[in-house]
Amino acid sequence: MKKRDLLKLPRLRFYGSMVISLFLSWLYGFSHGLNNLSVLLFVGVTFQIALFSKSLYHAFKIGVVKKIANVGGAVVISIFFTWIGTFFLMLSFMSEKTELACFIFISWLVTFYLLGCFWVVILHRKEFDLELPDVLPRNVHVVLDNGVIVEVEAQNVVSGDRIKVYSGEVVPFDGEIIVGTSFVDESLLSGRSLFVTKQKGDAIFAGTTNKGGAIVFEVRMMGSRSKYVSLVEKVKDILARKKVYEDDFEHISPVYVGVVVSFWLILLVFWIFFNLSTSIFLDLYFLVSVLIVACPIFLKLSTPAILFYASYLLKRIGFSVKNVFAIPNIAKIDAIVLDKKCWDRGSMSCMRVAWNETEEKQSMFLSLIASICQEKKQFFSQILQNSLGEDVQPSEVKYKSEYSSDCGEIVSFNDETYLLGTRKFLLSHSISLPKSMGKTDLEVYWIVNNRVSAIFYLPESRLGEKEEWMSLLRSHGIELYLMSAESESHTKKMAERLSIISYISNADAEDKLELVKNLQSQGKRVLVMGVSLGDLLALAQADVSVAFSDSSQISSTLSDLVLGVSKMSLLADLILFSKQVKKRIKWGNFFAYLIPILAMILVSGLLYWFVQILILGEIALAMFVLGFLLLLINTLNQSIKSHR
Repeated sequence: MKKRDLLKLPRLRFYGSMVISLFLSWLYGFSHGLNNLSVLLFVGVTFQIALFSKSLYHAFKIGVVKKIANVGGAVVISIFFTWIGTFFLMLSFMSEKTELACFIFISWLVTFYLLGCFWVVILHRKEFDLELPDVLPRNVHVVLDNGVIVEVEAQNVVSGDRIKVYSGEVVPFDGEIIVGTSFVDESLLSGRSLFVTKQKGDAIFAGTTNKGGAIVFEVRMMGSRSKYVSLVEKVKDILARKKVYEDDFEHISPVYVGVVVSFWLILLVFWIFFNLSTSIFLDLYFLVSVLIVACPIFLKLSTPAILFYASYLLKRIGFSVKNVFAIPNIAKIDAIVLDKKCWDRGSMSCMRVAWNETEEKQSMFLSLIASICQEKKQFFSQILQNSLGEDVQPSEVKYKSEYSSDCGEIVSFNDETYLLGTRKFLLSHSISLPKSMGKTDLEVYWIVNNRVSAIFYLPESRLGEKEEWMSLLRSHGIELYLMSAESESHTKKMAERLSIISYISNADAEDKLELVKNLQSQGKRVLVMGVSLGDLLALAQADVSVAFSDSSQISSTLSDLVLGVSKMSLLADLILFSKQVKKRIKWGNFFAYLIPILAMILVSGLLYWFVQILILGEIALAMFVLGFLLLLINTLNQSIKSHR
C-alpha cells in the first residue's frame, strides 16, 4: 500500500471531525437564542461519535495490541461515558451552560483524539514503507548456443543459461564465469572497498557490479538460493520479529486509569451519602465533569509533536529521519558498531602528494591528471579527482588513451607516454618500483617515461576529526566497535588509530549480525552504522540503524536515519540530542497526566462547597489553554548543540 493511501483516510477523518466541532462551537457561541440548543448539540455530538465510531474503535484496538498509544483506551472510554452522562444532564433541564459546555468539550475531545491517531499513522509510516528495493536488473543478455545475444526478462532465465554482463552492469544471478576477465565491485555484498579480479572459473554473485570488460557466466543459483536474495529474505525475517518502538510510559497508563476510576467511585459514594448539592442532577454534573477533564488527550499529542520537531531539527544538520521513534531510543544506546567504510565516506582529500618534478610541470600534470580522472574509469579516480581541489582545472588538450583498466590508465600526450595507476597496474606493464613503494593499493602513481613523477597517497580514513567526539561518546559510557571485511592487519591498524579495542575483520554479513546479537545478549542497546549490503543484517538487527545517503539503496531504505553529509562527528551530536528529546518526552507525559488530575479536583465539586458556582466551562477552557501552552513550550525547548 502506498504511503499517501495510508495517510488519506486518517487525514480525512480528522478534517471531518474538526469541521463538525467548529460548527457546534459556532452554535454554542453565537446561537444561544435558538430553542432546544441542547438537543441540537446533543444530536451533533452523537452524529460525530457515530460517524467516527469505527475510527475510535480501530485506534483503540491498535493502541492496545501494538502498544503504540496505550492511552487510547482511556480516551475512548472517557468519551463514551461522558456522552452518556451528558445525555442525562440534558434530561435534567439544568441551565444551558452546564450541559452545553460538556457537549462542546466532548466534540473537541473526539477531534483531538483523531488528530493524535493521524499523527501516530504518520510517525509509524516506516512500518508500511519497508518494501526493500530490488537492485537486480529486470532484463538480462542471454547468450544462445549459436552465439547470438538476446535480451530477455530475468524471470525467464533458468539455471544453466549463459548471461553476458557488460561493464557497469549489475550481475543478475549467482554463477560461474566461463568467458572473460574483469574487475568486480563486491562492496555491496562484502563491504570490501577494492575491486576483485574475476576470471574464468571464478564464482560471481548477484548484486555485484562489473567494473571491467564484458564477461559471460553460467547461472548456478537462482531465486531464494541466490546469495543476494537469501540476504534480503533474512533481513525481512529479522524486521518481522523486531519491535519498532519501546514506550517507557506504557506501564503508567493503566495506573492512571486506575486512579481516575478510584477517584470517580469515591466521589460517587461521597455525593450519594452526603448529597451536599441537594440535587441528584448536580451530583451527576460533577461526576460527568470529572470524566471529561480526566481524559488524557494530551498524551496523544505530546510525544508526536516533540518527535516531529526533533526530526525537523535533525534534518537541518544533515539527518533524514525515516523512523522518528528511533530518536528517543538513541538515548538508550550504549554500544556503537561502525563499519570501516563509514570512515571513507566523503573522504575526498589526499593525505599528501610526493612530487619529483618542478612546480611548472606539477601544475601541467595536475591538469592532465584531472582530465583523465573525469572519465572515472578507475576505482580510485573519483577520490583522486576530488582530492585535486577546485583550483585544479582539467586540461582542454587532447590526449590519446592507449590502455585502460580499473587499476590504471595509459595515455599519450605530446609524443610522451604517461601511466596513472596502482602498483599492481604498473607491475603488469613491466614498470618496476622500489621495494619501499606500493605497499598498499592506497598509493596511486604518475609515471612519466618509466619514471615515478608523483605519488598520490589516498586517504585511508577520515581520522582527523575523531578525537573530540569519540572521547565524548566514551565519557557517556558508550563503547565503540569496528567491523570490516578487510584483512586482519588492515583492520587492526584502523582500530589502533581509532583507539578502538574491539573489532572483527574478514567479516561477512553473518559475522556482523553475530557481533550485534552478542552485544544485545549482554544487555547492550546497539546502534549500527553501515553502508553496504554486507551490513544489512546488522542494520536490521540493531536497536537503531544509521546509513549514509550515498549508501546502497536498500541500506538507506532499511535504516532509521540517513546521514546526508559525511561528518562522523554528527553521531555525537545525534546521541546527545536524543537524550534531550527523551527528557522532553518525559516532561510532556508528566504535564499530560498532571493537568487532568488538577482539573479533576477542581471540577469535583469542592469549589461548589465554597462559592456555589459552576465553572466547568471555564476550567475546561483553562485546561486546554494551559495544556497547549505547555505542549508548545516543551516541544520548542529543543536544540542541537554541536560538539565538533
